[in-house]
Amino acid sequence: MTWRNIQGFRKGTFLSPLTLHLMLLSRLSLLPSLSLKASSVFVRSLATKRYTASHEWLLEDNGIATIGITNHAQEELGDIVYVDLPSVGDSFDQADTIASVESVKTTGDITIPVACEVAEVNEALQENPLLVNQSPEDEGWIVKVKFTSEGDLGDLMDETSYKKFLAQ
Repeated sequence: MTWRNIQGFRKGTFLSPLTLHLMLLSRLSLLPSLSLKASSVFVRSLATKRYTASHEWLLEDNGIATIGITNHAQEELGDIVYVDLPSVGDSFDQADTIASVESVKTTGDITIPVACEVAEVNEALQENPLLVNQSPEDEGWIVKVKFTSEGDLGDLMDETSYKKFLAQ
């Protein structure tokens, strides 16, 4: 499939593997014709990353929220040398410190915006805390939680709002 065959997209535009797969199935007539732009928007809205003013990110999917620190936060901290993780099953109230990240410069606390219970921790950080520096919003995630109360996540920023926040 050449770029000329993908109407509406410029060369260099990133298309998710799911979008490319749906495009291929559609071209092979295995799926009814798809509106590519509409399906791309739909896929992106399934799990929207949110950001806090204290530079944590949160990605909720199927009742589980993955939490980590932003690229901006890891740049400010410098090389991460240790991540203090909670235990699976630990419970936290809104605004509690759920974990901390130690760097060569300082220590940063990670707070939770809503009451939760820890479902999973990123064990890979025990062996390689630099994952937070190398991939802060992907492989360097800190913890996965289940919310235990209906808190207000409306105060969290979307990506566009967070970029504006950083520019201030």
